[in-house]
Amino acid sequence: MGKLLMVDRIRFLPLYVLISIFVSVIAAQPAHAKLGPISVRSVYTTDENFNNKIVFMPGDRINYHVDVDNTTGSTFPVDIRFQVFTAFNLNPTLYGYDQTYHVDQMAVGWSRFYTPVTLPSNAAIHLGYILRITITPSGCSGTGCTNDGDFGENRFSIQTTKAPEGKASNLIVIVHGCCTDKNDVEQVWGNGTPGNPPGMAKVITDNIQSQTNKDWEVVVWDWHEYTPKHLEYITCLPGCLVQDADAAYEAAKGQGAILANAIKLYSDTYKHIHLIGHSAGSKLIHDAATAYINDFFIRQKNPFIHLTFLDAYTPNEWDQKGEGSYGSLPTNYPYHYSEHYVDRGLLLTDACLENAFNFDITTWRPDKDDRPFEFGHQWPHRWYKKSVTPLFSGYQYGYALSLEGNNKRFDAVARDFPPGQQCTLSDNGTSCKPALCRVPGSF
Repeated sequence: MGKLLMVDRIRFLPLYVLISIFVSVIAAQPAHAKLGPISVRSVYTTDENFNNKIVFMPGDRINYHVDVDNTTGSTFPVDIRFQVFTAFNLNPTLYGYDQTYHVDQMAVGWSRFYTPVTLPSNAAIHLGYILRITITPSGCSGTGCTNDGDFGENRFSIQTTKAPEGKASNLIVIVHGCCTDKNDVEQVWGNGTPGNPPGMAKVITDNIQSQTNKDWEVVVWDWHEYTPKHLEYITCLPGCLVQDADAAYEAAKGQGAILANAIKLYSDTYKHIHLIGHSAGSKLIHDAATAYINDFFIRQKNPFIHLTFLDAYTPNEWDQKGEGSYGSLPTNYPYHYSEHYVDRGLLLTDACLENAFNFDITTWRPDKDDRPFEFGHQWPHRWYKKSVTPLFSGYQYGYALSLEGNNKRFDAVARDFPPGQQCTLSDNGTSCKPALCRVPGSF
């Protein structure tokens, strides 16, 4: 299994059938209502252990599933066609799959069919692979039997990121921003690279392991394929930087939806979700949280959503203020807290967000490690990592305000630091004194 084979050959044995369900699934319903001898209930993907999954990496094992009803009252032979393709994309390097299998007798009532496949190690990165599974009576051809068959579709993505896996009751997702390559992801946001300090995920994971409550899953959302980085910004500023930031901002919309759907697979598991996003990654985490809470059934479970924006990229006024701006959630969802750490100096990352509390760390002095040509934009994520590290103990804000940071007053954090307000932090001794943003969206 797993090899790409010609569709004009009908295969007979490698298809698996389950008549009973033994695992919990979240599956997509067909986009059409079909009643008849064959009625597809759902089409979906799982990993090799039958865990629901929609984000895969090249080389992963994947199962293509279909649940279907036989309403005729008797068994009969069917052909099942599994297809993977992309819509409106002629790129020949994209992954594709097209295979038909024969089932001698489909049982009466509900059946589940699936086929295991190994994705090619060089499978092209793409967000919108479409899985279509079509079931038709064997030997059926022509218009006279068109309505006897049925099909369903679902989508999955292939990218290099590791997705949430429902390993703990509490989830942290760390999201990088614009102008980030694969090495940056590991060095700055992941575990770190040899000869360099540990990355943010490593620092947070180590801190959690030193505490009593270790019930946390930490994920780095790697979307560097969509966050272009010029090799030399010094020679092309400012135009190329804005160009790259805008490209990441646009890609964040689709990535946010994918992250939300990946978390939804484990909505019964996650009670607390902390999303941390830098720069254009702020757009991604905001859209992910919005899509997640937009789901009526998710809202009934009352998960707590904590959003941490680090020098958020806000190219539009509606990112900064008003309904739907960064930090707000649909239906005025009450179980959430949004915060923003800012180093002022770049116009498009200097917003005083109307729907988050804003910490201005521009004048922080004791251990500020600004670097040439970074304009302070990288400082907020380095500052936040310092707030986790025991070496810099004494930080009252940043990680110390989070649930995983052992904040004893976390239940009151949204009241202590309300949206649309701000304060300036200059050192560990500074006490934050909330005041309104000068005008909504601006310091």
